[in-house]
This record gives sequence, structure tokens and C-alpha cells, in this order.
Amino acid sequence: MTTSVITRPRPAALFGSWWARLGFESGRPVTGCPDVGCDLTDLHPIDVYCVSHERFLPFAHRYPGRRRFLVVNLVRTAVLGAFFLAALWNTSVPLDLLAAVAAGAVLVLPLRHHRTARVAAGGLWAVACVLGMLAAWTGEGTHRVIGTGVLWVLAAASALYAGQSAARYAVARHSAAIDPAAPPRMPAHAAAAVAAAVLVVPVTAGLALAHRFGPSGWVLTLPPAVTVWLSGATLAGALGVLLLTVIVGFLHGSALIDRTVHPLLGMPVRPRRLGWALARRSGGRGLPRTMLERFGETATDTAWRAVSSLVLVVRMLAEVLRVSAYYCTVAAAHVLNWAHRQAWIFARRVRKAMTCAGWALRDGASVATVVAVDLLRIVVAPVVLAGGAIGFLLVGVDGVRGYLVADSWPDLAVAVAACLATTCLLAAVCVGLHGAPFRAGLSAIRRTTELTLPQLVLLAAVGGWILGLPGTLGHGPVHVGALTVTLTILLVAMAGWTWRSRA
Repeated sequence: MTTSVITRPRPAALFGSWWARLGFESGRPVTGCPDVGCDLTDLHPIDVYCVSHERFLPFAHRYPGRRRFLVVNLVRTAVLGAFFLAALWNTSVPLDLLAAVAAGAVLVLPLRHHRTARVAAGGLWAVACVLGMLAAWTGEGTHRVIGTGVLWVLAAASALYAGQSAARYAVARHSAAIDPAAPPRMPAHAAAAVAAAVLVVPVTAGLALAHRFGPSGWVLTLPPAVTVWLSGATLAGALGVLLLTVIVGFLHGSALIDRTVHPLLGMPVRPRRLGWALARRSGGRGLPRTMLERFGETATDTAWRAVSSLVLVVRMLAEVLRVSAYYCTVAAAHVLNWAHRQAWIFARRVRKAMTCAGWALRDGASVATVVAVDLLRIVVAPVVLAGGAIGFLLVGVDGVRGYLVADSWPDLAVAVAACLATTCLLAAVCVGLHGAPFRAGLSAIRRTTELTLPQLVLLAAVGGWILGLPGTLGHGPVHVGALTVTLTILLVAMAGWTWRSRA
């Protein structure tokens, strides 16, 4: 197990849908040819020829013996018949069909062990052939409709694939913790939401740029309102990613903060009750004896009672003021402590929200990086490369027809270059859908090319003589040209060199 999230194979939990298996399918076990001593050590699933015996593996088991001989020669006859009809009718339709089938074989045969990739590649190439030939036989208006349709379908497929893959990969990443160096700190749904939002931005930006700067002959000119909407959607998407990370961080971080806050102010002690009272002085005297003393005693008692009542009233007022001040102080302390606690909790919530937003952005960016690589390899690149391949294929077919009819060497050079470009693009699509390592895929392609090229040269030389000899004698549209003679000389020279080296 590696510590890199980007290079680690997709977890098995993602294999719930056919599009999730595309590019990560294990496939059937690799089997070599039926000959004795077939070595499977260096045999890769996308190899078409046996490494040990150089046999064509798709026919090695299915068509043994005479049946294989019959099928191979029927294929060769169909190829020569297509060239003959193209020269006889001066049309490229037979060559278009032949080239489409041949290119489909180049694309599908290396994927024969992977059912999902094989079906997807075949369907993609069939659609590309239909649209390419329709574009070749129609005008600029149809080109714009086809180009715009493919562009929007590709954008929709990219957005759907990005969203679904982000959700599945985030769940697998969170449950398996496949990156020990940077374990996910956010829930899987949070990372998936951020990753999907991040990936939608380049999709809308690509649509806007394609309609603004794309070739006018292949893209419809949208109304200004739609163009402005696409540009605004791109900007809103970029801002929405930041807003989404903040919302996710706030929602997730609220449950993680420490709500323990020490009070800022302590509670005051409740004051004791006042003991204010006016003491009565007896003076040590006895009972009044005279009327005058009784009048004085009565006046004194009345004055004492009045002053005592006044003291009682003042004490009650002071008590009320003291208790009121106490409760006001307690209330103020409670309010200040509550405000202090809420300020600290808010500061902690903001800090934790920003931290969780950073975690969400990190986890989302990690998921988005992996999904973006898969998206480019499995969705975008095959569609773009298949479109380029069908374009080069049609150019090459026109060059072949021009060489057959007019013996034009520039047309032949264009045809050879276009065929090479088509083969390279289809090989890239094959490797991308298979998910093979680059070196293994390049090695398999190199072996297949080395073993196929002599067969093609032999077929071209022999077919040139078969088709061109009657025309050279005045009984056919095709004549033996310099290419046939050159390839024949090359084959004779190589055969002589091989015979001499073996002798």
C-alpha cells in the first residue's frame, strides 16, 4: 500500500456501477497461445500478439486450424475488395467503412479481457464514426450542431462523473484511510461536496471558453445572455466553493468546540441585614411623681418613638437600596459573564470553523485531484482523442483514394501520416480506458506495432499486385504503382537478408 492518494488504485467499494468500473477493471485472466512453452511473464492484458510465439491472440483459441486460415483470408479479401470498389467507383465510402472497422479493431482488441472497457470503447468509436461521417457528408450548419451537441454532452457527462465519483471516492477514502500521512479529518460527505463543487468550476469554464474562443465552424454562437450566464456561473461556482467550505466548516466545527469558559466576574456576597435601632435611655429615674414630670416623660417618650420610627424608616430604605444594589450587581455580573462566555464561544467557533474549512478544502482538493485525473483519462480524453482519430481517419481515407485514382504521392504521404496519427490516438484511448501503467502500455503497443507492420507491408505489396496487375494490362481501374514496386523490392531484400543471416 502506498501513501499517495493519487497513485493508489481505486478501492473496491467504488465498483458499484459500470462507469465506476471503467478504467479500473481487473478483467479476465491473461492466457497465451495454445503452443507449448508460451511464457506469460511479460504478457500484458492489452497485448494482441503472443510474446513467445508471435501468434495473434484473439484468433489463437477461437479459430483453430482451417477455420483461422479461412477467417484471415476472408478478411484479406474484404480489404482488397474495399480498395477495388473505391477505385472503381471513385468514392471513399468503401474505404471509410473499412477504415472504421479496422480502427475499431485497433481500439477494441487490446481491451478484449475487459468487458466494460470493451463495450464503452466500441460504443464511443461507433458514435464517433457516425458523427464523423455525417460531418464529412454535410455542411457547416451540421458541423456546428454536432460540435455543440458533443460539447454539451461531454460537459454533462463530466459533471455527473465528477459528482458521483467524488462521493464514492470520498466514502472509500474516509473508511479505508488510504493516506496515513494526511488522514481525512472531515466527514466523507463534506469532502465529496467540496470536491464536486471544485470540479464543476472547470466544466462551466470550459463551456464558456469553448463558446467564446472555439472554432466558429464547429460551435454555435450562443446568445449574449447565455454567454453571460456561463461566465457568471463560473465565477459563482468559484465563490461557491469558498462559501461551501465555510458552511461545512461552521456546521462541522460547532460540535467540536470546547464550551467551558471561566466566568469573568465572581458573584458578590449578599449583605447582612442592618441592625440600626435607637436605644431608650431610662436615666435611672423612677416613676414620675408630679404632673410636670409626667408631662416631661410623655413628651420624651413621644419624641423617642418618633425618632425610632424615623430610624426604622431610614433603615428600611437603606436595606432596600443595599439589596437592590446587590441584585443589580448580580444581574450585571451574570450579563457580563454571559457576554464574555458568548464572545469566547463565538471566537472559538469562528476559529474552529476556519480550521474545519481548511480541512474540508484540503480533503476536497485531495479527492478532486484524484477524480480529475480519472475524469480526464476516462471521460474527456477518450472523447477528444476519438474525435481527432475519426478526423485523421477521414483525411487518410481521402489520401488513399487520391493515390489509387491519380497515383498522387502527396496524397499517399498525407494518408500515411493520418493513419499513424489515428493509430497513436486510438492507442492512447485504449491505454486510458484500460488503466494500464504507461510503461506497460507503451511496451505492449511497441510489440504490437513491430508484429503488425510487416503484415501490413506484405498485404499492401501482394494486394497491390493482385489489384494492379489487371489494370496494368488494361482490364481494371487500379495500376501497379511505384509504392507496390518499392514494397516488393523491400520485402525481397529483407527476405534475402533474413535467409542469409539464418544460413
